[in-house]
Amino acid sequence: SFSPPFLDPTVASVAVAAAAAAAAATAAAAATRPLMMILLVCFTLVAAFVEGLKVESSAGLQERALEEELEGMSRSLLAAVAVNTTASSVKSANRTAVLSKQQDVLQGLLSHLKESIKKMNKREADGKEEGKKQTERLEKRLADEKAKLKQTNLSKFQQELLANRTRTDEEELKYWARSRTLEHGLFHSSLKVTHGLMKKADAVIAAYDSVLKTGKLPAGMADQLKAVSKTLTTKH
Repeated sequence: SFSPPFLDPTVASVAVAAAAAAAAATAAAAATRPLMMILLVCFTLVAAFVEGLKVESSAGLQERALEEELEGMSRSLLAAVAVNTTASSVKSANRTAVLSKQQDVLQGLLSHLKESIKKMNKREADGKEEGKKQTERLEKRLADEKAKLKQTNLSKFQQELLANRTRTDEEELKYWARSRTLEHGLFHSSLKVTHGLMKKADAVIAAYDSVLKTGKLPAGMADQLKAVSKTLTTKH
């Protein structure tokens, strides 16, 4: 008589073995998920740290370059006033052309600083929004996982899997909180430095403007230029 394949003992045993192997493979994959997530979070943290170092290093180099530009302009104007003590000589056509070009450079520098502040504010707003989104996502997932852990009908494997996922999500949540704190601190530090440079640039531009209009540099402005030059020089 014909015996359907699914009733054959040999076929049935093979099917059972295949099902057991598939279940084991699924369990192994599920068990490794938390480890993979932890590794992913660690990798993301390291990548963010390295990127932060690159940004900080780039910002530091840019800051020094701008400071050197301001220092050079301050010394140039002081030297011009010191050599040309009379209004007529300082306001000569050649001298005026040189100083006007230097003032244009300073105006460009000031515009660059203002644009940098806009970009910093944009990055801060984007970072804050992204941090909030990720935090809300993880908090919701953690709430669901902790609620499931309280269920009494879970197998031992399901309990361990949920516990691992909960720990992974808690670590990721800590990462986002720490990342946001670091980004916010860097934002305020960069903003403070940029505002300081803008203040110095304004002082130097005002001094150039005075010399170009009157041929003279008031004592107060001369002192400001010397202070700017001295402050920037002592940093190097």
